[in-house]
Amino acid sequence: MGIWIAVAVILFALGSIMALKPSGVERRLDDVRMTARRLGLNPKLIATPEWLKPASEFQATSTPPMIARYSLIDDGYALPDCQYKVIDGRLRPVQNNDAFISNQAFILNNAHLDLPSAIASQILGISTQANSISVYWLDNNYVKPAHNANYAQSQIEPDLLALKEALIGCAEKLVNVK
Repeated sequence: MGIWIAVAVILFALGSIMALKPSGVERRLDDVRMTARRLGLNPKLIATPEWLKPASEFQATSTPPMIARYSLIDDGYALPDCQYKVIDGRLRPVQNNDAFISNQAFILNNAHLDLPSAIASQILGISTQANSISVYWLDNNYVKPAHNANYAQSQIEPDLLALKEALIGCAEKLVNVK
């Protein structure tokens, strides 16, 4: 009887230790976020902004309560405060702020982001504010095999560099408008 109790205690202890180990998806997501930090993108998990949520209650389940925001900050930028939703792969200005009226906000209207398909399909929106431009995307889907069958760890850095270049391109279009 004592042997069975010892085996049960050992199995319980091993099970508890194994439960602490992060899953493969969590490790891959950590790799993506650490690479983003190294490349100068500032990842942050935030509550989904109201302007990104669907208007219809029937679509409300498609937007998660938390979303990843990757920001590129440059003190040389003087960007308007505006938001863009991605609709059918194109940027569309959100009409809930004063910047929407300005010509500067329309520069990115209907713009297509030239990104790898694994990232482009997960982007929900972009916002600009003073010296930063941010992309809101489902980075956890980028590392899940069900959403990105071609995921490879060696592809993280090139994909994030493409994302960074796209953000720089958008910011430069907005900065150069007079």
